[in-house]
Amino acid sequence: MLAKKFAGGQLVLTGANSAVGLRSMPARYVFLDEVDAYEGDVDGEGDPVALAIARTRTFGHRAKVFLVSTPTIKGLSRIEREFEASDQRRFFVPCPHCGLMQWLKFERLKWTSGEPSSAAYHCEGCDQPIAEHHKTAMLSAGEWRATAMPADPHCVGFHISGLYSPVGWLGWADIAREWEAAQGDDAALKAAKNTLLGETWQERGEAPDWQRLYERREDFAPLVPMCGLILTAGADVQHDRIEVDIWAWGRRLTSALVEHIVLEGDTSREEVWGKLTALLGQTWRHENGARMRIARLAIDSGDGPSGSGAGAPCAAASGIMAICPAFAPAKLNNSAPVPFSTSRRLALRVDWLFDLLVMVPLPLTPSTCRLCARLAGSPCGSRNGT
Repeated sequence: MLAKKFAGGQLVLTGANSAVGLRSMPARYVFLDEVDAYEGDVDGEGDPVALAIARTRTFGHRAKVFLVSTPTIKGLSRIEREFEASDQRRFFVPCPHCGLMQWLKFERLKWTSGEPSSAAYHCEGCDQPIAEHHKTAMLSAGEWRATAMPADPHCVGFHISGLYSPVGWLGWADIAREWEAAQGDDAALKAAKNTLLGETWQERGEAPDWQRLYERREDFAPLVPMCGLILTAGADVQHDRIEVDIWAWGRRLTSALVEHIVLEGDTSREEVWGKLTALLGQTWRHENGARMRIARLAIDSGDGPSGSGAGAPCAAASGIMAICPAFAPAKLNNSAPVPFSTSRRLALRVDWLFDLLVMVPLPLTPSTCRLCARLAGSPCGSRNGT
């Protein structure tokens, strides 16, 4: 650790790899340089940035901490994290053609491929090319502007890239030339993005395949396919929610899932059942442009307390019917091939039950249970003993 005393104070220099130097004495002003190059844990005592900032606590609101760094890896960069928590100030300069104030972005620097000397910055407003000799006047008329609202109003951040280098220093043609030379070399591209543009580098190989696929997901509105003729809904009741599947049905029992909806709430109270009732008035767009409503909404009433206990009165009050599940014959071995005659009879029974469900309301009554038992060839209470 090095120290230099002067009138009114002293300057202390220490390395970020020394925990003793980072916590040796209180300091009102702390300057941290190249923080992205610091180790994650120094001497087993934690983050060196946190250790250095802790030295300012004695001075309270009078303390100032100044962090500077070239950014490195996206998601791991300390300076990126600190900048995003600040008011994110950018240096705005005027366009020499239209006067629009803007901060310089690499995407607006354009040149003919293979001719970096033709590089010129294109204004965001008028899209006119700006020659580099205008840069001197632009920088003299520029100003810092905040582009975000920080959680801490006392935290300010500044970002500037090589695009602002004065005339005679790093030119726009030099940036274009280095960028073209780096193509095809990830290490060179990383260095160019970090040092020329002051931006973090996104590692291409750090994410597993599933994450890359997940990042490409898109939101889409539920759509009834062309084959869909009617909509039905099946609700599974749990103690803390109701999960609903909206199905489109077509000829020969063809079906497609349109939407899965989770209604959060205590199923012993009326609120969540009101949400379920509201689904009956909702419409879904058909592929041909028409709007369709749910023809029948059925609740699995064979799931013990959650299906036929405390929530049943609420369901009845909301006008929602419960159904008794129909089961395949007990003698049918699901692991073995089903003979054609048996599968045909079972399909006819299911088809018949489906038609009844669509055309005729089936409230949960003893007669309905006997109908289900006859259709399925097994007692209605074969699963839950009712």
